[in-house]
Amino acid sequence: MHPRIASRRGVVGLATDAMSAVTRLIETEVALAKAEIGEKIDGLKASLPMLIGGAVFLIAALFLLLQTMVFALAAADVPGHWAALIVAGGAAAVGISLIAAGRKRLDVTPSRTLSELSRDARVAKEHLP
Repeated sequence: MHPRIASRRGVVGLATDAMSAVTRLIETEVALAKAEIGEKIDGLKASLPMLIGGAVFLIAALFLLLQTMVFALAAADVPGHWAALIVAGGAAAVGISLIAAGRKRLDVTPSRTLSELSRDARVAKEHLP
């Protein structure tokens, strides 16, 4: 067999092997992402009943506290409708602030998988033409 033909087959074989390796790498990264997301969902499922129970009691306590604040303002000669509006506005401002802070902290992205994919892409660019 002519050396150039053997060399071409070798290059084709190397390219095929490289593509197979990249395919296996992508499949592995997808499996890692699924596992990581599954772990996060399992943690959320375990915490959810306690979070809901605590939220129910806190909502009841907050309602009573806000009602007490309205009565306190009304006792200080603020008309009832204005007292309710003042307390509702303050509660809304606090609620909006808490939601904004919570959204900043919420992280459900599979960060380990994304960093691995980024690293793998960088390595592939370095080693593939």
